[in-house]
Amino acid sequence: MKDKKIILEMLESAKSLLQAAKDIVDRDKDPATEKTKPVKKKRGRPPKKKSEPLKQDFTVQQAESKTPVFAHNKFEEMMGLDVDKPDGYDKINDDITRSPRTRGGYKPATMICNECGKSLDVNPIFKKDNYVCDRCVGKKFGG
Repeated sequence: MKDKKIILEMLESAKSLLQAAKDIVDRDKDPATEKTKPVKKKRGRPPKKKSEPLKQDFTVQQAESKTPVFAHNKFEEMMGLDVDKPDGYDKINDDITRSPRTRGGYKPATMICNECGKSLDVNPIFKKDNYVCDRCVGKKFGG
């Protein structure tokens, strides 16, 4: 009888171990608790989408006219519009004499090229101590 009792206890413990193992396996299969590996993004261009086959209809469609249709001038409607204008805006006195011009005229500067020794009349903007003419600059830099 004792042996039978020990065997029954062993069977009960084996059943409980099997049930615990089954619960662990079921819990691991649960998608909420299951850890998934991150999906790697593919590099490069996305695949080309297949386009629709070309239609073989070669009939000519009548194009709409591109000439504008004249409706009416909207600015004519605005002629009587009262706009806030300062007092005396139309009483500007244009009879005032202008001030005389006092600035001197254009006078080119005479420069001597440091490379070839030529004397040239140039714009005063280019006046400097070590002046080189355009021809010598072109020779120097292959222009």
